[in-house]
Amino acid sequence: MKSSSIFLTILALLLSQLCCCNGNGDEVYKPPSENESTENPNNNGSEDTSQAIGTVWSLRNLVQAGPSSYLEEVENRRDLQNNDAIKVTGNGKARLEFPGPLKLLLYKDSEVQGITTGFGPGSNPRIISRLVRGGMSGYVAPGQTLTLDLAFGVEVNVLGTSFFVIHNEETGVTTIGKFDGTLAFIVPGQNEILLDSEIVDIAADGTTTYFHPIPFTLEEFEAEADNSAIDGMNRLREIHQIPFPGSNPQPAEAPQTVMRALVKREGDNYVPDLAASWEVDPDGYEWFFHIREGVFLSDGSPFTSSTVYERLTQEWTYADGDVEIELIDDYTIRFFLVYAYGLDMLDEMSQFPYEVMQ
Repeated sequence: MKSSSIFLTILALLLSQLCCCNGNGDEVYKPPSENESTENPNNNGSEDTSQAIGTVWSLRNLVQAGPSSYLEEVENRRDLQNNDAIKVTGNGKARLEFPGPLKLLLYKDSEVQGITTGFGPGSNPRIISRLVRGGMSGYVAPGQTLTLDLAFGVEVNVLGTSFFVIHNEETGVTTIGKFDGTLAFIVPGQNEILLDSEIVDIAADGTTTYFHPIPFTLEEFEAEADNSAIDGMNRLREIHQIPFPGSNPQPAEAPQTVMRALVKREGDNYVPDLAASWEVDPDGYEWFFHIREGVFLSDGSPFTSSTVYERLTQEWTYADGDVEIELIDDYTIRFFLVYAYGLDMLDEMSQFPYEVMQ
């Protein structure tokens, strides 16, 4: 019994030794010390710190975003990372949003590259991007800065304002419009220029042409530019007679004109037309016609009470002594029926049309 017990003890010791060693006598497992790491050696221990700097929304197809070498279609929205690019083609339209707030619209046939975030003077948040082609509009809150790098070394700094910027690749012209707040631009070889509430065209050679004041609102621009910023700006140039850039500017279309009288007949009644209103004394001798303001003749001159006076004194039969005509002011004319009591003045005034701009 005693020898059997000794044998079992020795066998147990041998088995215990085998469990702690491999076939070469090396230790199979060694518990780590407090200073040693148990992490996967393929993990460098650094966390993924990439964060979205903004968001792009696809308002209409086709909008693509992502790294310049790998753009993907944006079906609804996509977070933007540093150095991302955005391209709008087809009938597309995109909205960009950044903290601040900073909100932009990017129109058809437009492309921006290298969108990055940083800090400008005074530690103000700053968004930097390169507008390659097309146009954008939007709003930058005070304290926020949007810097746009454009072709031919032009730089635009938007600091708290509503604005638009267009770059036409075909003509090489950059057009900037500022509605309020602060916007500055730099042309190579020139000092920084603060833009007033106006439009500036910057040619490829750095030549600048200004149009002041800006004759439309940001909302009007965005409505016209809905499909294309370049086409929309061309339409606004025609509407507001803003010269086209270049040595051979495209002429605006000839304005359409119509024939209108002071009053017009509708059925058995007379209603105001070029006259906004009229008054007559209870006895029917004295008439006052108030001319509608903001109407222009075919030559571009304003339509006023003098226009009516000159026409009637030359062509109206009753102006030869029967009716006295007096100019009260630029938009009021008085008639006194000296020898023409009972004359139907509304019918008479409807007989003299004037060619005015539509």
